[in-house]
Amino acid sequence: MESRSRSKRRPVFSDYGFTDKVLSWTLDDILNPNRFKDNVEKIPKSFQSRNQYFRSYDFPLLEETRAQLHSGMNIISRTPFAKLVSLKKSRPYGKKLYEIKIDYWRNSTNRRKDTYKTLPGDVLVLADAKPETASDLQGVGRMWTFVSVTKISGSGSTISLKIQASKDIEVDDEKTKSLFIIFLTNITPNKRIWSSLHMSQNSKIIDKVLCRKTMVEENCELCSQHNGGVCAEKFGSNLSSTLNDSQVKAVFACLRRINCNHKASIELIWGPPGTGKTKTVSMLLFRLLRMKCRTLVCAPTNIAITEVASRVVKLVIESSEADTGRATLFRPLGDMILFGNKKRLNVGAEIEEIYLDYRIERLVECLGLAIWFLKNWKELFSHSLVVEVEDLSESIVDTKSLLRTRSKCHFALKTLWVSLNELGLPKAVNKKSLKDFCFKKASLIFCTASSSHLLHYMVKEPLSFLVIDEAAQLKESESIMPMQLPGIKHAVLIGDEQQLPATVESNVC
Repeated sequence: MESRSRSKRRPVFSDYGFTDKVLSWTLDDILNPNRFKDNVEKIPKSFQSRNQYFRSYDFPLLEETRAQLHSGMNIISRTPFAKLVSLKKSRPYGKKLYEIKIDYWRNSTNRRKDTYKTLPGDVLVLADAKPETASDLQGVGRMWTFVSVTKISGSGSTISLKIQASKDIEVDDEKTKSLFIIFLTNITPNKRIWSSLHMSQNSKIIDKVLCRKTMVEENCELCSQHNGGVCAEKFGSNLSSTLNDSQVKAVFACLRRINCNHKASIELIWGPPGTGKTKTVSMLLFRLLRMKCRTLVCAPTNIAITEVASRVVKLVIESSEADTGRATLFRPLGDMILFGNKKRLNVGAEIEEIYLDYRIERLVECLGLAIWFLKNWKELFSHSLVVEVEDLSESIVDTKSLLRTRSKCHFALKTLWVSLNELGLPKAVNKKSLKDFCFKKASLIFCTASSSHLLHYMVKEPLSFLVIDEAAQLKESESIMPMQLPGIKHAVLIGDEQQLPATVESNVC
C-alpha cells in the first residue's frame, strides 16, 4: 500500500547537483578546453549494468556544458546585458540565493531573431563593469561572479529575478547600481538530461536498449501474431491506399506491439531522404489516435515536432470531412495536445487548436458555466417547478402543453448534466486543474524531447507508447528523458543517421 501511494505522487524536480557543479567552476575551468579531456571516454557499445550506461554520459555532458559556457565567453561583448536596480539576499540565506531587479536588456537582438527574454536556467555573469572579453574579468580588483536564474517574477519597467550565485555577493545599495549582468548560455536542456541520468524511473525501454533479457520476455510470440492479424484486418485496406508496401509493413510492425504487456519493445524505422518517413510516422500516429493508445511523440527541435503535429492534424481533419461527406466545423482534435514555448514552436492557425495554452484559454471561457451548472442543476430544476406553478394558465389545454414542454426541458437538463458529469470535468476552473484535465484526456501528446522531461511532473495518467521522429538528430542521452516516463513500454525511433546529426559543441566530445 505504501509503494502504491508513493507511485501516484508526482515527483519533485531535482537537478541532482548539476547547477551546483556548474557554478563551482572557475573562469579558468571554463576557458580550459582540456578540463575534462581525461574524464571523457568513448561511449562503449555494450554495458555491464544500467548504472554503467547512465554514468558513461556524465562527463561528456559536463564537458559539453563547459564548451557552451566557453562559447558564450568568446562573444561576451555582443551578448545581452543589463544594469542592476536592486540586490538583496533571499531565503534560505545560507544558499547564496539573491533577488535582483534589472532595468532592460541591451544587445538583445544580436544573437536571436527576437528580443532576448530571461529564462530559468540562464547562466549569467554579474560584474562591476561590462566586460568586452573574458580576460577583462581577470583584472586586479575586479568583482564578478557566475549566477544562475532560478525564478522570474514581477512586471513593469523592471525585471525581477531570483538567482543562485557561485559565491557570496556583498549587498551594498550604493554599489548595486554600478553592477552589470551579462548573458552566457542556458543550461536547462543539459540540466534535464543530467536529471534523467540520475533519476530512478521506468526502466523497461532502457533495459531493452541494453538487451537485458528475461524469461518472461522470451515468451511473447502469441501477442505478436494475434495483434498482427487484428491490425491487418482493421487497417489494411486504408493503409494500402495511402502508403507503399514498405511503409505499410513499418506501420504494422509498430501497431502489433500495442497490446503486448509481456515485454518492452523498440522498433526502428530507417530510410534516406524521399522515402516517406514523415508520411509513415504521420499515418502511424493517426492509427494510434484512432485506437486511443496513449502516445508521446517527440522530436529534437520545435520545427520538427510542429511539422509532425500539423501533418497528423491534417489527416484527422481530412478523415472527419470524408466521414461526414462535407466540410464541418467539428474537428475531433480534443485527444491531441502540443505543448512548449509558443514563439519557439511558431504555433500557427493550422495547429493552434491542439496547442495546450490555447486549449486552456478556451476551456476557461466555456467551462465556467458548465461547472456552475453541474453544481446547481438540481436547484435550477426545483426553481423551474416553482415557476411552472406560478405560470399555470387558466386554460387546461395550455396547462397540459406547458407541462409537456417543461418535462422535455427537465429531461434535456438532466441529460446535459449526465453528459457533462461523464466528462470528468475538474471541480475548479483554473489553469492547473485544466492542464491536468487536458493531459488526462489526451491520446497523443506532442513535444520536443527536452520538454518531455516536464511530463514527469505534469502527467498523472501513464503513457504506454513513445514515438521519436528524427531520432538520429538527438543525443542518445537526450532520448533517455522520454524513455523513462512512467508506463512507457514500447518505443519507435524514426530517422536516418546519414542526415543531420546531433549538435555537439565540444571538440573533446
